[in-house]
Amino acid sequence: MRSLRARFFLIVWPLVVLALALLGLYFNRSTQIAFARVREQGDTVLSAYQRLEAALADSVAAAGVLDSLALARLLTGWANREPGISGLLVVGPTGNVIATSLADLSAQSVRLDAPGVFAVDHAVRRGGASVRVVWTGPGHRIGTAEPARHLIAMPGRGDRGESIDLPADLNAARLGAIRRRITFAVIVGSMLAALATALLARPVVGRVTRLSAAAHRIRRGDLGARVDDSGGDELAGLARSFNEMAEALQRSHGERRRMINDVAHELRTPLTNLRGLLEAVQDGLRSPDAPLINALHEEVGILARLADDLQVLTLSDAGTLVVSLESLDATAEAERALNAFPTGNGHAGIVLEAGDDALRVRADRRRLGQVLRNLIQNALTHSPPGEPVRVRVAREGVQVSFTVADRGPGIAAEHLPFIWDDFYRVDPSRDRRTGGSGLGLAVVRRLVHAQGGSASVASVPGTGSRFVVRLPIEA
Repeated sequence: MRSLRARFFLIVWPLVVLALALLGLYFNRSTQIAFARVREQGDTVLSAYQRLEAALADSVAAAGVLDSLALARLLTGWANREPGISGLLVVGPTGNVIATSLADLSAQSVRLDAPGVFAVDHAVRRGGASVRVVWTGPGHRIGTAEPARHLIAMPGRGDRGESIDLPADLNAARLGAIRRRITFAVIVGSMLAALATALLARPVVGRVTRLSAAAHRIRRGDLGARVDDSGGDELAGLARSFNEMAEALQRSHGERRRMINDVAHELRTPLTNLRGLLEAVQDGLRSPDAPLINALHEEVGILARLADDLQVLTLSDAGTLVVSLESLDATAEAERALNAFPTGNGHAGIVLEAGDDALRVRADRRRLGQVLRNLIQNALTHSPPGEPVRVRVAREGVQVSFTVADRGPGIAAEHLPFIWDDFYRVDPSRDRRTGGSGLGLAVVRRLVHAQGGSASVASVPGTGSRFVVRLPIEA
């Protein structure tokens, strides 16, 4: 069964019904035990009073006393000798009281239920409290004279002063009625449990259903699908996680599309130049001389650098970028990076400032050179004619800092948080004269992080920019 609603219902509802059934069985069994105890106690007490009534009947018959007052005195004497008896009565065939040990017994207290079966309901004063004594049953016939006389012995009060009800026969219908009520309660409880289960399942399954529908929309390509995540329960937390996942997926999809567009744009320019130059050679418009070969080599170099940068980004994102750390002379590595750039081109050159010739850094030589060359190339691109690019190597606590500073136009504050992103360019025109592919700083950040360091930038528009790379010092 695939329906979560049905599963929830089939799990919760039987458990509730089982609990109600067990509760009903427990109460039914408890009732049976209680009734059995009462019946046993009642049978024992009734048997004892029946024997007592028989003995009193023999005594009254043997005395042969017919006078009501004398008979009443005899009954009072017996009642006083028996602590378990609250009163003795001799009644006629219609329930009329002939003699009694109870001085305050009213005629209305005795009722004839059937021939020879009487009911006595009387309040007895004991210890300053009024105790109700109820007796129902057949009286013992005294003698054979007509009209018949019957002797009734009423039980006394219990230990706690409660009323005593000793019917002649405990009605088994009471137990049956209690059982029927328990069964009815279990059935009604089961129906209510089913209704409560359905009501409880509805909001839970409804929210899960909406989550499933949103997931199907995302699978079909609708990355804008969201669900209501209000509330503080687990399902609300699941909905928030789903929305965050959908947001990240939408953002990742957008970044992927942007990256594809950027890569296509960056590839298009050098490929177009290469194609144009080669077609010119094929058409005989240009001869394969040294300037043409140099131009072709430059375009191929651009493609190679772009491929290298993309590979670094891919390996870094996949967590498989490998670096080989070793102890390096920090100043020597900076000089090696500077030597990769020719002088001239309208720039005043590159100035190296190193205060400690013995300063050593723990880094990957190839990756550190790539980082420094990227930063120096950016600085040279944005430096105005006649302004040198300054490279400084210094100790900062347990780190070595490489600072590349220029006096170019600087970077506006709104661009600073994004310049490390892939393909981000301050100049949206993508003019290669003012910048490269937009991957240089992204590559710098990933390579520096892979070597256990950090990269930062400080820039003020109109005064230039200062990029700082910090790597662990080699003690």
